[in-house]
Amino acid sequence: LIQSIVTIISSATQMVSLSNSLINHELNSGVYFLESSISSYDSGDFSYTNEVLFKGDKDLSEILTTLDSFKQNTGIDCTIFYNDTRAVTSLKQADGSRIIGTKASDKVINAVLNNGETYFDSNITINGQAYCGYYVPLYQPSTNQIIGMLFAGLPRTDAIAAMNSNIIHNIII
Repeated sequence: LIQSIVTIISSATQMVSLSNSLINHELNSGVYFLESSISSYDSGDFSYTNEVLFKGDKDLSEILTTLDSFKQNTGIDCTIFYNDTRAVTSLKQADGSRIIGTKASDKVINAVLNNGETYFDSNITINGQAYCGYYVPLYQPSTNQIIGMLFAGLPRTDAIAAMNSNIIHNIII
C-alpha cells in the first residue's frame, strides 16, 4: 500500500511537470504565431491612439480574424498588450465582446515589461477564468525598447484535463 501511494505521488508529480513543460512549449508556439502575424502587417512602429493599436499605418484590429481562426483550430487565445494594457485579443466575455482595456498582473508586468523576461504561469486568472499563460516582451521596431507584451493562453481546465485523467487512471490501477 505504501509503495503504491509513493508510486502514485511520484508519477503524478512527473506528469504535472511534463504537462507544464508541454503546455509551455505549445503556448510558446502560439506567441511565435502571433509575432509572425504582426510582423507581416507593416514595418512601422507601434502606437496606441483612442484605444486602437496601430503598427505603422495599419490598425491591428484587422488581425482579429486571424486570431479567432487560430483559437478555433488550436484552443489557444492570443493577446497583444500595449504597455500593460490588453489592446487586441481573441479573449471574449460571455456576451461575445472582446476583453480589452484590462491590465496584466504585477508579477507579469515586473517580469516582462520591467526585466524583459518571458513569463509562464500555469494558473493565472483572466476575467474570472483560470488560464495557463505565456508572455513575451513586444519591442518597438525602431528603438528595440519594450513597449508591450504578447500573450498566448489556454483555459486551465482544457490544459490539465488529460493530466487529471491519467492521475485518476493510475490511482484506479
